[in-house]
Amino acid sequence: MVETKIFKMGNAAVERCFVINLDRRPDRMQQFLDGLPKSWPLPQVERISAFDGQGVNVLPPLWPSKGAWGCYQSHLSILNRCLDDGVNSYAVFEDDAIFSADFKDRFVTFMRELPENCGLAYLGGQNLMGDRFLPIQISESVFVPYNVNRTHAMILRGRESMMKLQQHLCRPYKKPGFHIDHLLGQLIQRQYHAHRFGRAEDARSVPTYIPSQWMVGQNAGHSDIVNREIKQTKLFLNAGDVSLSTHPFVAVMGIYRSGTTAVSLMLRDLGVYMGNKLVGRVPDGGGEAIGLRNICENVIALPDLSPKQSERRTDRLVKRWVIDRKNVARNRPVETIAGGKHPLLCAMGPHLLRAAGQGLVVISIDRSIEEATESLQQCCTHNYAGWSPVTEKNCRLLQERLMRAKQTFLDLHPSIPVLRVDYNLLQQSPAIEVDRVIAFLKLSPSRIRRRQAVRNLEKQSRHFGAATTY
Repeated sequence: MVETKIFKMGNAAVERCFVINLDRRPDRMQQFLDGLPKSWPLPQVERISAFDGQGVNVLPPLWPSKGAWGCYQSHLSILNRCLDDGVNSYAVFEDDAIFSADFKDRFVTFMRELPENCGLAYLGGQNLMGDRFLPIQISESVFVPYNVNRTHAMILRGRESMMKLQQHLCRPYKKPGFHIDHLLGQLIQRQYHAHRFGRAEDARSVPTYIPSQWMVGQNAGHSDIVNREIKQTKLFLNAGDVSLSTHPFVAVMGIYRSGTTAVSLMLRDLGVYMGNKLVGRVPDGGGEAIGLRNICENVIALPDLSPKQSERRTDRLVKRWVIDRKNVARNRPVETIAGGKHPLLCAMGPHLLRAAGQGLVVISIDRSIEEATESLQQCCTHNYAGWSPVTEKNCRLLQERLMRAKQTFLDLHPSIPVLRVDYNLLQQSPAIEVDRVIAFLKLSPSRIRRRQAVRNLEKQSRHFGAATTY
């Protein structure tokens, strides 16, 4: 048995620390060791030779792949070994785990607040169905999850809980396609429902907790479980981001051809995260994130604005997109806020509010409906977003309905912070309007960013002249 220093804080203890690594992947082991934080709070890391599923000739029934079978066997063997050796707590990592820069601080804080009954704790993972079953916050840094995917960073504690986990993992299953994290997810859900509905805890459940912010992600590279290349490092949504937070999300609302593109690009210049790639349907229009554009145009029919998806389905799509953008914005090198622009957001206020919660703020663009409608007609003589024919009557009908939907939503929710931007003033006094937006969103852009935002507005105004249609 390895002699190693035990991590202990109050009632929280971690006796051993393991990393699972295939014998044929010394590169991954070295990568893991190179990535360990210099200030390591856990016991010395012990390498465990992973069960190589690729060496299995006949895959057991119901298992989806040899990699999944190998992952399951590797984790189960560590659990069995610790139970046999009298080890009552341990941390286990997979060799693609990567640690946050402030891992020690986050870990110590999490362990300090962890309830005494904790049997399973995830340091990294993916909250499944978090948009439907929000993680339940029980302290500043600790949440109860509904279901967690991934097994790259976990802590198992308490002999009783470890035995329950062993029994659960070894019971016969009838449904095909399971991975070990799916099996653990079933167990976690029992505790969640007890917390949410005030029921007595299921005797078979294992108290499971996650931190408010994940401290361990998954590195890019070839995955031996799914046997394919993972192209990017995976840092999944934090529990605090899955739940409705007060972190701002700015929605740019305005009818078609009212100046929403100019405002969206101004926000981008000021550092607001509007999406990785901003596009538009017409040559001089854009500022729309592809994902948001696809959602808007797939859930609302033009020109009558009738729903193409159920309200629940639309809620899920919008919430997932908004939360994802918030998470990216908060984890950029310089933390910022997220935003989105599309004219159809005028008709999606309730969905945005349910997605962004108290963090929703609105920049409302005002332009004469006659001017905006004439501009829309001129630039959309062809089939537009699956909407044809684009007639004068249809254009006017669409614009009126969007304007009415936007105003109705804002009137019903007076507590939502709203900045109104006049289209004509945007052209005539771009510097003043940029400063109004900066003050409204409490941004702190550099002089270069502010100057760029003003200059780009001036360029657009000069290019299009008094009849600008941006």
